Amino acid sequence: CSEENVVAPETDAMKALSLMTRTGSSRLMVATGNRLVGILALKDMLKFLSLKVELEET
Repeated sequence: CSEENVVAPETDAMKALSLMTRTGSSRLMVATGNRLVGILALKDMLKFLSLKVELEET
């Protein structure tokens, strides 16, 4: 994977979504240093945004 598809665990969700949009990637690798600790999928981000909008409406 390239550095443009890698984010740190503490990366803000909106920044991660922006990176996905900019790179055209539907997945980002979550890494600490050279160690892969997770994968963030666009599908997960869309669920997050849906929940965020729902919570803001209440």
